[in-house]
Amino acid sequence: MTIRQNTVVTFLALLAIGLGSMSCKKQTETKTSGDEAIALQNALPEAPDAGLGGDPLTPDQTEAALTTLYLGKIHFEFDRAVLTTEAKETLQANANILRDNSDVQIQIEGHCDARGSTDYNLALGERRASIVRTYLVNLGVPSSNVVILSLGEERPLTPGSGEGIWSQNRRAESVVIQGNSKVLGSTTTE
Repeated sequence: MTIRQNTVVTFLALLAIGLGSMSCKKQTETKTSGDEAIALQNALPEAPDAGLGGDPLTPDQTEAALTTLYLGKIHFEFDRAVLTTEAKETLQANANILRDNSDVQIQIEGHCDARGSTDYNLALGERRASIVRTYLVNLGVPSSNVVILSLGEERPLTPGSGEGIWSQNRRAESVVIQGNSKVLGSTTTE
């Protein structure tokens, strides 16, 4: 198991324990909404590494992981800038986070796989970033809080070739450029 997988497994185990203890509370308490559940589901693979090497998470690390909000990635089909149902669900969760944290400004980065010319991929990346921005703005995120940038094929998430790799690289990522430190973007740039 990789370090990242180990971290996600540890985080999921802690989350399950926390959710299990919450089920013992009174039924009158507010339950997690569908949007919050989607945000959490989208956030888990993007969570920063903590408790590396199998070390248990400290209480501070656990609290930080549970109070940090992660903006999910959006993936696209080959040669398309059309939002899938899954992408729309992720964007709804992202919009909820951004509306609740109006001080956060993001940059949507549009990415492509390695096929196509540089110019074509830059234009496609821009269309992808633009459709994500438009969707977020239509969901009530202030337009002044969202800018776009096309990176075309210049920053692949996963280097190589083949549909499995290309599908990971056809994406739009959110980079937090200003605001609440508890809101993290979907970018994995190190």
